[in-house]
Amino acid sequence: MKRNSIFTAFFAFAVLSFAACASSTPASQASAENSSPLTTWQAGAVVTQEAVEKAGGLDACFAAEPIPDDVWARMQGKTYKENPYITRADLRHIRALHWDYDGAIHTGEMVCNAQIAECVAGIFRKLFDAHYPIQRMLLPDEYDADDETQMRDNNSSSFCYRAIAGTTKLSKHARGLAIDINTLYNPYYKDRADGTRFIQPATAAAYCDRSKDFPYKIVRGDLCYRLFAEAGFEWGGDWGSVKDFQHFEYVEPEEISALVAQVWDFAKAHPDGFTLDIHSNIEPKAGIAVSYEATQGSHSKESLEAVIRHALTHDGYVGGWLNPEDGLYYFDSTKVFDESEREKAVEFGKENKQYSAFVLSTFEDIILK
Repeated sequence: MKRNSIFTAFFAFAVLSFAACASSTPASQASAENSSPLTTWQAGAVVTQEAVEKAGGLDACFAAEPIPDDVWARMQGKTYKENPYITRADLRHIRALHWDYDGAIHTGEMVCNAQIAECVAGIFRKLFDAHYPIQRMLLPDEYDADDETQMRDNNSSSFCYRAIAGTTKLSKHARGLAIDINTLYNPYYKDRADGTRFIQPATAAAYCDRSKDFPYKIVRGDLCYRLFAEAGFEWGGDWGSVKDFQHFEYVEPEEISALVAQVWDFAKAHPDGFTLDIHSNIEPKAGIAVSYEATQGSHSKESLEAVIRHALTHDGYVGGWLNPEDGLYYFDSTKVFDESEREKAVEFGKENKQYSAFVLSTFEDIILK
């Protein structure tokens, strides 16, 4: 996504200075402090629409640029640590405005990978235009790069050189290729084999129940979801083995190629049929698998990429089987329901014009027509 940015002209008009702000100034006080033209810009401050117009308008308030020296200095030893994989030149600094749930405008900043920066700045502009609420957008450095602390504060961010929660594997945040939005109300959780649940942030247990209504909740199909999905991001809320409702992760072309090879090899080893969680490369042992109409009829390795892209932006499952009559492998993006949700599975199958649904634990075919 490209924008017609007039940020360079804005610099001639006003000097922008983003200062640390671990918690927002009270709205009533901040509005008064920021009612004059934006000659300074403090990340997390509340500003008025009149002040934005006097400062050059909305176009001047959304930009993705090389990281300024003062921001780079703030990142050292916190979100940025010396490493052989990513450098300052690989990253960009995003400046944006965002609405909170109470209708106040905040200034925000974010560091992300250069290859997605213009796109992400454009997404934030569209979210702002639609009044989509984001409570806080500060650099994780304001929380000493402590992920638990910033998530408890419902902060939205991207780059932080760290591992995936509970593992030693580098997160996509370590390359600035993942964006977390409204983190308290859209937690990460994983159900363990011993029946316990690991939740981040630990204070977000109430928000793991997605049947409830609460502020800042991201749901599949809302504007935030659609904009990131259209830009090639997958949503952690669609994942099967874990849920990460705050998380949007950019899928690079080489990752798609690797997934195609992974699923193709799995299909050849399981010609009688399979349902595969493409994130973990594990077959679920229980549930009711139902295919999406959108990928129906996909066969051969060449069609598998489209199936995988659909799965990445939906439920993360791919089903497949070898048709002995024509010798072709057929693939579908698949949704897996809990076995207690039989009626929902049947309804979904009929909506997607499927002949049957498949019970994974008993190998039962549920005929839908």
